[in-house]
Amino acid sequence: MTFFKKIIANKYTKIILIALFFCLIVISRRTDAVTYPQFYAEDGVFWYSEAYSAKNFWEPFLVPKQKYFQTISRIGGALGNLADISYAPIIFNSIAIFLEVLPAMYFLSPRFSKLVPKFYMRFLCSLAYLLLLGTAETHANLTNAQWRLALVMFLIIIAPVSKRIGWKIFDSFFLLLAGMSGPFVFFALPIAAIHYFYRKSFKVFYDRLAVLGLAFFIQLYSYLFIVVPGAMRTDNELGASVINFFKILSGNIFIRSILCRDYTRTITHMNFWNSGYLPVLVGIFGIAILGYVLWKAGIELKLLVVFTFLIFFAALISPQSSLTMPQWDYMAGGSSGRYYFLPKLSWIISLGWLLFNAKHKFLTIFAGTALFCFVFLGLSRDWAFDKFHNYHFEKQVKEFKNTNVGEKYTFKIVPGWNMPLTKK
Repeated sequence: MTFFKKIIANKYTKIILIALFFCLIVISRRTDAVTYPQFYAEDGVFWYSEAYSAKNFWEPFLVPKQKYFQTISRIGGALGNLADISYAPIIFNSIAIFLEVLPAMYFLSPRFSKLVPKFYMRFLCSLAYLLLLGTAETHANLTNAQWRLALVMFLIIIAPVSKRIGWKIFDSFFLLLAGMSGPFVFFALPIAAIHYFYRKSFKVFYDRLAVLGLAFFIQLYSYLFIVVPGAMRTDNELGASVINFFKILSGNIFIRSILCRDYTRTITHMNFWNSGYLPVLVGIFGIAILGYVLWKAGIELKLLVVFTFLIFFAALISPQSSLTMPQWDYMAGGSSGRYYFLPKLSWIISLGWLLFNAKHKFLTIFAGTALFCFVFLGLSRDWAFDKFHNYHFEKQVKEFKNTNVGEKYTFKIVPGWNMPLTKK
């Protein structure tokens, strides 16, 4: 027992154990990510296949997709091609799982002991992040890991500066990686500027601003001037309307954050919902709650709400959801979960803040009730995500290896996409 206590007391052992626990949580929510790993959508169609057919290792990194660079996905494609193709999906999924756990572990580090002094509070926030409901689309796949990196980028922005060289390298590396892995740097840079101005610490954080500024201008140049054929954004009708907006906001964020899929569907199939009255009422109430948080909370939580909802609003302006129907109509039905991941997180964290900090009893009761629903009416039924259909990737790999050099083989990958690959 004494030996066991000594092991637990060691801070490095504690870090390893917590990291393993968090990894187990991620894996337990969709075990097929490791039991029979498969390529997920763009992971195979773009990132692996383009790295496979590239003339050299670096060529894919110079090609933006959807008008911006997606470096983390390119890294996955490059690493996947260093190994046998049969191991590529598990390499992709392993990187995705690491990046999913990274924000939780980073928030538990001493870097945040001044912002949130109590370790158990940081632990609960990390758990809430890992256990968010309705986040299957961003779970354990590399193509949507950019959303996890966006959170890492935000956490680095608000983290107090460290004099340790290891932390400085960590900050610069992941800020650059996150900034070069999606459009989120367009929102992160102004958020960082506001935060550093508020803290009167431009001089202290100049290195972070420099890294963010570099990624910002590279991505801006890519967005404005680099045109790459293929993978263009849909030109389908947007379908914007006030009712659709409130259905998307209320159903996919305010309600789906705390209730399981079945209960959410029950609500969104009610006549009072379809008429538009209920989503508007829920939406106005949710906005009022967030308004109170923006009024009373500390600067870091305020900026989290602003950062996540700016990204959400930008996604509403130019979503990539459906090729066959108006975008907002499709999203109002609960699809495109990646767009709701970050605002869901800030909503749940805001409810937690209200529970412990709200000055009005009603707000405390509401937050407590909502979080009770999150645990007992949400997680209890939606802990595990639906497993993907097993396309027997290992069998397809054998067939691919039996083809002749120069022949094309079409893999069937999740979620029913085709990945053509010409054997080299």
